[in-house]
Amino acid sequence: MENNDVKLLNVALGLEQFAIAAYEIAAGTGLLSEETIKTAKLFQSHHGHHVAKLRETIEKLGGEPVKALSKEEYLKQMPIEKLADQEVIVRYALSLEKKATIAYLGTVKEFENREIAQATASISGDEAMHWAALRQALGMIPVHISFIPLSEDEVED
Repeated sequence: MENNDVKLLNVALGLEQFAIAAYEIAAGTGLLSEETIKTAKLFQSHHGHHVAKLRETIEKLGGEPVKALSKEEYLKQMPIEKLADQEVIVRYALSLEKKATIAYLGTVKEFENREIAQATASISGDEAMHWAALRQALGMIPVHISFIPLSEDEVED
């Protein structure tokens, strides 16, 4: 039976795997500028680092890391028909990074292992940097709030 920390880490792992796929799919649309693709690939690599650390931690705890889905399965979960230009794609990425920031922060208190909680908070900070960078790419104020909200309802993009 999995402990709560492993369950939470597997949820995070699934989100990170989705993020990697989303950036890969976005980069392959042919709708992004070279600069935007470069940023997408950088963020994708960050998510890859998160995946590696999450997998390693799950295995150390005796758990089984969730497997990544196929590209086709990820495509079914994305609003592909709405991703018609660079701005819409960047706004979609922004929404994913915002959700990840808030989700990671929200799980910190749930972890029994405080070292894992601290690592999760660190990942939340990285997701927040992505959120801010994408806001700036859209011509918005990058850091428009002084605290990361605990729910998406607490802040608008």
